[in-house]
Amino acid sequence: EEEDSAIVNRIFRDSMTNERQGNQDVQYDAKTGRVTALCLGTTLAAPFDHHWDLSTQVARLDALESLSLTSCKTLPTELGNLTRLRKLTLIGCKRMESFPENLFQSVHHHNGRSNSLEQLEELRILGIGAMIPPYILSQIASLPRLKVLQFSFHGNSDDEQLFYLQQFLRPNIQFTESLKELNLNRSHITTNGFNMLLSEIVPRYPNLRSLSLCKNQILSFRELMGENVNGRIGNGGERNLNLPVCELQELILSDNPVWSASSSKAELERRYLEHFVKLRAVRLGYLGYRFEKSNLWSPSTQHWLDINKCGRFLVDKGNRRGNNRAETELLRARLSSSTPDTIMDGNQDTDDQNDVPLALWALILERANIVFPKLESITRTDCQMSSYARMSNVLYYLVRNGPAVAGRDFSMRQEI
Repeated sequence: EEEDSAIVNRIFRDSMTNERQGNQDVQYDAKTGRVTALCLGTTLAAPFDHHWDLSTQVARLDALESLSLTSCKTLPTELGNLTRLRKLTLIGCKRMESFPENLFQSVHHHNGRSNSLEQLEELRILGIGAMIPPYILSQIASLPRLKVLQFSFHGNSDDEQLFYLQQFLRPNIQFTESLKELNLNRSHITTNGFNMLLSEIVPRYPNLRSLSLCKNQILSFRELMGENVNGRIGNGGERNLNLPVCELQELILSDNPVWSASSSKAELERRYLEHFVKLRAVRLGYLGYRFEKSNLWSPSTQHWLDINKCGRFLVDKGNRRGNNRAETELLRARLSSSTPDTIMDGNQDTDDQNDVPLALWALILERANIVFPKLESITRTDCQMSSYARMSNVLYYLVRNGPAVAGRDFSMRQEI
């Protein structure tokens, strides 16, 4: 049989309109010599007449696991033969108007063979034709293993934008349990769309841990947090919030208008954000690049982000119902000195589960020490906080809620 290297060269010759504008990057398996990763395309600056059609020969690279295409115009139906493909990335494919029919769905042939991309785990679409993103969810709904999804859409009105977002609630979507990362950067998502994402869509995807919404049109957290008629965040805490407990670890909001709110508005927005991080997002540890330099930053919000990142969901009463069984089993496996009866079950909510078992504390403190980030220094003279001080705050919080005072009533804990 023809070697994969020769097939790659054939694909390159057949696909590129102008080979001088083309480039390729190939990775081979060290043992088998088969191609496992292929990047193919023209430069992003290439003119439209240099966009190209992917050759049907790509189907012969049946060991391919990762495929990245730049400025590609059409995909062949034969792409579905790559049953081992895990990652597909499309960059700058502005002339691509549609995907081949049934590309992401299983098609069974009379000889018993089937072809589909149902093994796909990552799908990233950056700068593609305007017709594809609004309807992509109906095409990829049958992907049962999808973990990472990235694309952008551009609703011409608030109603149109909400219509596109509602596609995430389609009953036939099969990756609701597997999706871990969703990137909707540059999608013109407004405050209403942001509210819908966190209150309706995120809860539908229980294992989603990262939501990126950079460069959108989010103006405020006010409606999300349920401000009362007096213009204050009520003392009732969680009772005033509109949304369920959020399991996100990353909510990336860089370069939204709320990021640079005016000084008169920023103070209130900081309060909304702090309440969200403290009361509803007990895992949330990251809000985006250079958050420390945004107008939303405050020492208190940073304090809760740090504690969340180091495992507050394992410690606080009332938050453990957020643990899923898989995480509980992982903790069991890592704690050799524990028995099943001494480790909390995230699917129970009884008084017996409120105290963190001693066997778990070595892991919690180890986690706090490992995951705590190395921080760039903060230039604000009035709120500088070294990484050592922040680490001390986190460890103090965890220990204070740990075995030293576990099981004691609230008044005694306050005295301590």
